[in-house]
This record gives sequence, structure tokens and C-alpha cells, in this order.
Amino acid sequence: MTDKGFTQIELAVLGKLLDRSDSLSSALREQVQYCHVKKRESTDAGFFTELDVPRSVVRRACDAGEKLTLGDVEADIKGLKNGAGFVLFVSNGYLDMLEGFTYGEPWPEGQISNFKLYHREPGNSGGSENTNSTDIGS
Repeated sequence: MTDKGFTQIELAVLGKLLDRSDSLSSALREQVQYCHVKKRESTDAGFFTELDVPRSVVRRACDAGEKLTLGDVEADIKGLKNGAGFVLFVSNGYLDMLEGFTYGEPWPEGQISNFKLYHREPGNSGGSENTNSTDIGS
């Protein structure tokens, strides 16, 4: 884990979800620099990581009251037949929560260090057919 409480896969997923050139992604990338893990809840099929962004040092990424979800990143993870998906929740213009989940399998035990992230093609889920991937580990 990092000094801000993130696991390797959480940081990699945030980077992959926000690797676009639009202003929303830019503002959210800035927030990641100051963000830390407030709370993490593990479930049988994944996790919920609540995020804390200090409001005094970063700008809102969108209008107050607005809620957004970003969720086109999936992963091939050793031990998972069907891979995993991720959703980033943004609330009131700030990073709020990262969710990771499997497709009908138990979430792997322990630290995940061997995975491949990719942007899901529209209309495709639970598979690794893609054109933009990032390998972590070996």
C-alpha cells in the first residue's frame, strides 16, 4: 500500500480511468495527487474504497450537486476466469469512491500485483477484447 492507503491496483485503475485529455479527467487527476483512502470495505466479489479529497487544495471537477460515474476500465487478474470491472464515483465535483468487482467469482485474496488493465469496448463486458491496455506485474 502507498502512504495514502492505496493498493497498487487502485492507483493503476484511477490512472487508467482518468487517462483522457478532457477537462474533467484533468481536474480529477489533480485530485488524485491529494486524495487518500478514507475507508475500504471488502466484499466477496470486490471492494468499495471511499476516497477523501481535501477541498481546500483542489478545485471541483464538475458542478456542486452533480454525480458522475466513470466505469469503462476492466482487468485481467491472475486467478479470475472472467476478469474484473471498476467504477469511479464522483460526487459534488470530487472523487468519492472506487468500486472493484468480479463477474460472478470471488475477489482474489491478498495483494493483487499481477494484472492487465484495459478500456472496455462499448457493448463489451467481462472480456479482454480491447485496443488500449496496461500490464502490471508478470
